[in-house]
Amino acid sequence: MTAAELEVKGVRSGYGDITVIRDVSFAVPSGSITVILGRNGAGKTTLLKTIAGLIPASAGDISIGGVSVIREPPYRRQMRGLGFVQENKRIFKRRSVEENLRMGAYAARLSRKEVAARMAEAYARFAVLGAKRRDVAGYLSGGEQQMLAISQALMSHPRLLLLDEPSAGLAPSIVQDVLDAVRRIKEEEGRTVLMVEQSVDLAISVADRVLVLDVGQVVHSGSPSDAGIREIVEDTYFGRAPAGRAASPAAIPAIAGVAGAGVAGAGEAGAGEAGAGEAGASGPPTPG
Repeated sequence: MTAAELEVKGVRSGYGDITVIRDVSFAVPSGSITVILGRNGAGKTTLLKTIAGLIPASAGDISIGGVSVIREPPYRRQMRGLGFVQENKRIFKRRSVEENLRMGAYAARLSRKEVAARMAEAYARFAVLGAKRRDVAGYLSGGEQQMLAISQALMSHPRLLLLDEPSAGLAPSIVQDVLDAVRRIKEEEGRTVLMVEQSVDLAISVADRVLVLDVGQVVHSGSPSDAGIREIVEDTYFGRAPAGRAASPAAIPAIAGVAGAGVAGAGEAGAGEAGAGEAGASGPPTPG
């Protein structure tokens, strides 16, 4: 049996008095790609941030490589082999491509030779970054910025890579390039990937395992080839209760509370986002 690179057991988290993630448990096998699906406000981004340590868990346990990190700050989790690519292309937009990559290696305390070797890996992974290594990151296209964000996270050679909607806002042709790179990161570099994705088709095309999240809870876990997976996801997106599974009694008030308190933004990318996103938080907008 393949060992789990990540184990989440009975985790709860949220924002202040608002609980977004409710008793979530799952494992991500080493060397696999697990994709989290769910509608907006389901808690997908909150879950990733809780795993990364940017949002504290109020209950449960999180283990990386068999070691509990539930009480460790984000930088300690990174040292244990976790990398996190947040949504909206969190890079240092006023810095060059090369400088962004160097910053990604800073916490790893590498020698100049090791940094140069890892930058060469980044340029081999995405050739366009090598061609634009001296360009200011804020002037890259959206797809190129996403490639840079992924490469920056990989500079520390994480065993576990968290990706939050890497396809968001990208042209279809670029989306395929990014997903092909994610597949190579697993197959050629041997890394484990946990990825949030909105597109069911994209998720199924790249995933080894699929989790469906709704109202902060896992409502399905299995293979992308499972019979009825599309129906399960559609039922979740449209708030329908599939045959054989009653609607959660907490679902309606929880959704109403999210809508009323504005947590559809807070539960995903809103509250706490400014504090959580160091890179690119003060950078200029990408020129149109």
